[in-house]
Amino acid sequence: MGVDLDTFGDWWRHQVYWDQNTRLVNPTGFFFTILLHGVPFAVLYAVTGAPFGWPVLLGTIIARVGTAVGNSFFLQDKDGIKKFWLLPFRDLLGIFVWLASFLKRDIYRRGKTFVLEKGKIVKVR
Repeated sequence: MGVDLDTFGDWWRHQVYWDQNTRLVNPTGFFFTILLHGVPFAVLYAVTGAPFGWPVLLGTIIARVGTAVGNSFFLQDKDGIKKFWLLPFRDLLGIFVWLASFLKRDIYRRGKTFVLEKGKIVKVR
């Protein structure tokens, strides 16, 4: 069983949907998940010319990819191993997914669009 995400739009809606759900269940905890986005912060650190910025970025990417590939081997996830090189890009987009979960009021689920109002799904469009 897998998730069918054939297009970037499908992937985007799926990611925002899950972040919206997490935010609704635990708003404070979800807010602080921003601190878990190591790659984007390492990129920001490197491009500002901070001391050891590029080694920090390289180390962050190696740690991120290394743990993901290790988990993929452990879980026998062949697709994860084949596509490990996409992780830094996914991590960079993750900041925008995180932001969208606060700004977007529509939820797309199973072919239907729902609207969020005051933290609750109230109607179908």
